Amino acid sequence: MRDPRDFLISGYHYHKRGREFWCQINDPNEDDWREVNGSIDHNFKNTKTNFSNYLKSLDQGHGMIAELNFRKKHFEALDGWLSLADPRVIIIPYECILESGVSTFSKLATHHRLALHERLAIRVYHLFTQLAGKLKTRIYAIQHLDREPSS
Repeated sequence: MRDPRDFLISGYHYHKRGREFWCQINDPNEDDWREVNGSIDHNFKNTKTNFSNYLKSLDQGHGMIAELNFRKKHFEALDGWLSLADPRVIIIPYECILESGVSTFSKLATHHRLALHERLAIRVYHLFTQLAGKLKTRIYAIQHLDREPSS
């Protein structure tokens, strides 16, 4: 599970860049965003613009609120997962994977009754951290594209 704050901040910067096709739909409706499970905020409705340009028109604080409103359904689903009392479900924070990945992957394997030898757990963890490192680098680059160069 990813920290919702990180999810929100990354989403804000990513959607502001408008890489997804649905971010470029002018005056979208709920059907346009059904595929991405997004919610259209009442402040965004009838602006006759797309989500990317809408985010660009706002200061960062209001942009984060717009992203939070867009993510409403995601956070409602997350709340449902957190309150789930199903012994088949294990919730592992993303930070735990980064901090103690080998033991976390071993715990996950044990929970699902999978035999995971320590060497394999180490390999899975290293592959994960390589992927996470590449993703973190991309997120950092995206977040800093909109900033003014320092003089």
